[in-house]
Amino acid sequence: MRKHSFIQIIAVIIAFIIGIIANVTTRTLVLPRILPTGLQPMTGLLAVLIQIVVSVVIVILIGIFSRRGK
Repeated sequence: MRKHSFIQIIAVIIAFIIGIIANVTTRTLVLPRILPTGLQPMTGLLAVLIQIVVSVVIVILIGIFSRRGK
């Protein structure tokens, strides 16, 4: 296995873990406080969207920084 593909696997795993932490944090701490009562049922959907965005941004940043050394 090449070093480059190993870095990609680690980047995806790290991004997924950080995305889950962001999901749980926004679902329990942030969204219930900022959303109006009528939108409270959408907390789960918004938390999943935040998880996806955070994970994608982290993967892109790790990809950019890992290629910077070349």
